[in-house]
Amino acid sequence: GFDEERAPAARSHSDLDEVLVKSLYGFEDVNEYYAAVASRPFIPAVEVPLLCLQAADDPLFTENGDEPRKCWETLPVAELHDNENIVYFESEYGSHLNFVESNRQEGVIRCDFSFADRAVETFFETVKAQMPKRIMF
Repeated sequence: GFDEERAPAARSHSDLDEVLVKSLYGFEDVNEYYAAVASRPFIPAVEVPLLCLQAADDPLFTENGDEPRKCWETLPVAELHDNENIVYFESEYGSHLNFVESNRQEGVIRCDFSFADRAVETFFETVKAQMPKRIMF
C-alpha cells in the first residue's frame, strides 16, 4: 500500500507521485520514476504521423508553486517540432485529458464529439489524404 495519511495531504501532482511511486512501484523517488517513464528519448525515433494534443492549462505541466509555468517551458516542444512526423498542437484550454465542452449555460456536459475528437479526426483525415497508400494502423 501507500501512505494513506500523506496522499490526501498532497498539494500537487508531484507531491502525490512522491507518495505513490515509492511504495507502489518501488522507485527511489519521483525523479527516478519520471526518468523511467519518460517518452522524450523516443521523440527522434518517431517514424509515423503522431499528433500531440496539449492544453495550455494542463496542471500536470504548469504547476510550479506561486509562479505557474507555460507548457512549452516544461515540454520538449522544440524537439517535437524537429521531427517532421510529429504535429504538436496546444490549445488554450482543456486541462488534463479533458477538453470538456458545454453547449448549455447551466453547467458542463460532455459533448458527444468533443474538440479532441474533432482534432484527432482532422489529423487522421489529413494524414490519409497526404499518404493514401500508407497503412496507419
